[in-house]
Parts: sequence; structure tokens; C-alpha cells
Amino acid sequence: MYARMSCWASASRSAALGYLLRASSCTRATGGKAWCLLGETKMVRSKAATMAPDLQHTTDAGLKTAGYASPARKVEQLREALARPQFTVDAAVVGAKRMLILSLTETLITLHQQIKAFDKRVSELFKDHPDREVFRSLPGAGPRLAARMAAELGDRRERFPSPRDVAAFAGMAPVTRQSGKSRIVVFRRACNKPFRETMHQFGLCSLTRAALVRAYYDAKRAQGKGHAEALRCLGCIWLRIIHAMWTHGTLYDEARFVTARPVPAAQAG
Repeated sequence: MYARMSCWASASRSAALGYLLRASSCTRATGGKAWCLLGETKMVRSKAATMAPDLQHTTDAGLKTAGYASPARKVEQLREALARPQFTVDAAVVGAKRMLILSLTETLITLHQQIKAFDKRVSELFKDHPDREVFRSLPGAGPRLAARMAAELGDRRERFPSPRDVAAFAGMAPVTRQSGKSRIVVFRRACNKPFRETMHQFGLCSLTRAALVRAYYDAKRAQGKGHAEALRCLGCIWLRIIHAMWTHGTLYDEARFVTARPVPAAQAG
């Protein structure tokens, strides 16, 4: 797996982290599809297991309420039906599904090992990242989220001279279209989508770690904004703080967050 790891020596540590995290996400997505297929198989088996107790507990009173003239005879018919083999399937189908389950199980075992290898390599790279402590100091940013933020922002500070540039790059800031007296604010579609997903997850995780963050989110919901839109508003606030921390190499300080000036409505909307 690491045969070509030496070719990353010329790339920055943040770029290498980005490559690894994207590859890891693809591997996890493949595992998710395999779990879905296994879940469908379990659902059919679960239906067969749960139908019998429901029918066995049918009472005379219940059948009489349903309009059956001879509930006792109906109960016997139902019990006889339950005694017969349920969900009979052709042997060829059973054999094919058995092979599918075995194949999916082997795939999941392999994917689990590969994901562990990805996580180990990400941890090794992020351990010596110059901005590691900056991102790890954020409330709610675990090892993986902190690594993803470091990878998406990169090492070149000149790329993002202001927080607005980062917010637009991450898809947190909306797009304002204005012509004459007409002015509309719309969702930003052209952006770094993995970065937007990262900030969305970080915003969600930070809600339970800082009371002020939760209060800001609740205020946006009270204004009529949806969950995702409120998280994007919160993402704009967080990116202003993260940009300042990243630019100056300082750790998160809640006192500075309290005194931070709110972003303009057009940017936070």
C-alpha cells in the first residue's frame, strides 16, 4: 500500500494528508455500500422471524372485532399456515445469496484492514504537522476532523488573505446576485465540497462543546433558517476564528470568541 509513499516527499504534509483522507473516504464509502447490501438480506430474514409471533398472539376477541364470524376456526387456520415452511425460495437463489454474503463479508474484512492502515498513516503524518496543535485546540475537532481541516487549508497562507476567501472556498458563504434594485442571496455550489463537508461535520460536533456556539445556532434556527443553513452560518463564524488562528499560529481561546465581531448578514446568510 505504501510502495509509492516516497513520491509524496516532494508534496507538502497538508497535501499528503489531503490525498490520504480522500482515498480513505472512498474506501469507507465502498464499505458502506457493502453494509447496505448485507442489511437488505438481514431485513428479509427479520421479517420472517417477526411475523410468526404477531400471528400467534391473535386472539378470538381481536378476530371477532375484525368481523370474523368464526374466530376460533380462523385461529386454527392461521396456526396451520404458520406451521408450514415460510418464505420458500428456490435453491439456486439461496446458493447465489449465500455466495454474495460470503463475498461481502470478505470485502468488509479487507476494507476494515485498509481503513485501519489509512488511519494509521494519517495519524503519522498529522503527528508532525506544524499546525497540528492549532486545529486540535478547536472544541469538537477530533484527530480526523482536525487533520481534514489542516489538509484542506494547506500550508500556503497567501492563498487566503481574508476569512471571506476561506468561507467562499469552503462553500460556507452564499453567493449574492444583484442587478439594479434586485438582490438575491443563493446557495454557493462552486466550492471545495470535501472542505464544506468537513466544516459541516465540525459545526455539528462543536454544538455540544461550547454553549455560545449552541446559542448562535439556536438563534439562527429561531430566525427560520433550516439545519444545514444554520450550520453554514456557524461555519462562517468558525472560519473567521480558524483563519485568524491559522494565520498567526495561535490556539483557540474562547475569550476571543466571545469578543469576536459578528460577520455581515450577507456573509452569514
